[in-house]
Amino acid sequence: MAGPLCRLLRPVTGRDAAGRFALGKASGDEQDCRSLFDGLAQLIATFSTVPHGICSQNSQRNIRSVLAQHCVNEWFHSVVGYDDVPAQMHKPHPCGGLKCLESMFGQASERSLIYIGDHEADVQFARNLQEVLGKDSRVISVAIAYSHSAPERWASSPAHDIEELRAILGLYVTPASEQ
Repeated sequence: MAGPLCRLLRPVTGRDAAGRFALGKASGDEQDCRSLFDGLAQLIATFSTVPHGICSQNSQRNIRSVLAQHCVNEWFHSVVGYDDVPAQMHKPHPCGGLKCLESMFGQASERSLIYIGDHEADVQFARNLQEVLGKDSRVISVAIAYSHSAPERWASSPAHDIEELRAILGLYVTPASEQ
């Protein structure tokens, strides 16, 4: 599964000058952070047998920090942030997705993956990735209605529009406990 876990994190801090969520220092030595949506860490563990990757408009450092903070970093084989691809190749350009897949598997082709996002640009990213990967691969776009998104109003429709992540993953993936 390649998907933007950061999109499934509750932002606690503000945005930086470029509009990305920033992790910074709070008063004293306490660091601002994000918390996972309720049940997300357990969901990640449930589907731990599936390779996980992240393609995000957040920085790789911030993503890895949050993953480690919530003890879910071991299940993510690749993290690609905005700082890992040239500015002209940020989402919805498929460059980050290709980089993530190549990092995880050595090659990007002949893969089936679920890409989960909460913005219309994530649907377009999944489509662009599918186009580049070709007919021997399958990119399933899933829209999650987090962060006040409204997938039903998007011009680009995802393959699935669902608010409960566990339900959609169960259609495609066998949980670790059942293997």
